[in-house]
Amino acid sequence: RRINPNCRIPAMVDREGPGGAPVNVFETGAMLLYLADQAGGNKLVPPAATKQRVECLNWLFWQVSGMGAYFAQYAHFLARDAANKAAVEAGKEPAVHPSAVAYGVQRYGEEARRLLSVLELHLKEDLTGGRREYIVDGAGYTIADIAACPFVMMFTEGAFGKITGIDAKADYPFVHKWAHRCSSRPAYQAGLQVASKDPISKL
Repeated sequence: RRINPNCRIPAMVDREGPGGAPVNVFETGAMLLYLADQAGGNKLVPPAATKQRVECLNWLFWQVSGMGAYFAQYAHFLARDAANKAAVEAGKEPAVHPSAVAYGVQRYGEEARRLLSVLELHLKEDLTGGRREYIVDGAGYTIADIAACPFVMMFTEGAFGKITGIDAKADYPFVHKWAHRCSSRPAYQAGLQVASKDPISKL
């Protein structure tokens, strides 16, 4: 709670924040924006007072309020569905009524696919009729891509890929190509190794 009043992750402390004083930063969007601004050089977030920065923030908040939230709920109900099935196989009563779980799986599954369709259409054609390599026109790889890519990879090819049945390569080909373009970057690959190094013990 000292770091995040909501008592949830992600959250961090920059011990040398603005003015050299410690500062708490929490929530994915706020952390990405803070870190990008701290890095400087307008590498991961376009400069202030530009159309590209507005677009970057549009898509960043689309991810944290839409894709992130709905995909997380989808994951929750998929997990409850698996737990219910395991309970039935073991001769036990499901912890959550199957009809409630089925509704959640359907509701959030439909929304996950809708959000993937939104991104697919956006990547399919830019303002000049060409194809977008990254989410923000002319800005290259930004925090908008960083926020969205892990969710897309997890739900189409990662832990939940086989469960959801979402075939990004077939159904969302531009999303599929974009996700692999992002995830093949050296920094992205390096980030995947962070969790395996038990960072919590080093705080």
